[in-house]
Amino acid sequence: MDATGWKKLIDDARWLRQDAIATQAMAIAIRSEAQRIREHSPVPAAIASIELEHSAAAP
Repeated sequence: MDATGWKKLIDDARWLRQDAIATQAMAIAIRSEAQRIREHSPVPAAIASIELEHSAAAP
């Protein structure tokens, strides 16, 4: 492989590394947002309330 081929290979590796870092950062941001939504969502409280009512109504 000549110098141009090596340079392209190194440039491609750098690009792939930067892309992997960006992808990892996006995944972290998505997980953080999902956690924030879970913590502030009224749905779990509503489900717990329904389950409590259902269990109280059971014979």
